[in-house]
Amino acid sequence: MSTITDKHVLYLILEAVSRGATTDRKIFSKLSGLSKDIIEQVINEAAREGLLEVEEKGHIMKKRTLKITEKGKKTLEKLREEILTQVRKSLEETKRLITEGKKEEAKHKAREIEHIAPALATLGLLQELLEDTLLFTFLTDTLGIPIIITPGIIDEEDFDDLENVEDIF
Repeated sequence: MSTITDKHVLYLILEAVSRGATTDRKIFSKLSGLSKDIIEQVINEAAREGLLEVEEKGHIMKKRTLKITEKGKKTLEKLREEILTQVRKSLEETKRLITEGKKEEAKHKAREIEHIAPALATLGLLQELLEDTLLFTFLTDTLGIPIIITPGIIDEEDFDDLENVEDIF
């Protein structure tokens, strides 16, 4: 089973900042499945490396705002390609195992991305990687994460033929 690494956390933070999460509070909200201590540690390291600009405001009620730098944008592109390719491959293999009727193996494969899937779902990225209702339903059930359906990603009609979602598995 995979575990979250600083590289994954860095990717998620850069992705969140690039999508408008410019305060600690917003980042913690978007990455709620991750430890705040780890998020803080990676933000501070990213700032030291010049990937993020950090500005502190306020004297009593301190608030940090974050902005991705050009160097951060380049790093984000590289990490996005690497990590989303890994996730996509895992999803494709999971789907193949499901269609072959190998439910337990598919669950094991899906769990390879459970460390990153909730944050990807919150950022709207997981939905972009899901190709069909079967995989969507399987991940939601197997990983126990709410995946918000973005309009146009999965049509409601996809669910019309299913009398009982349990019949899939």
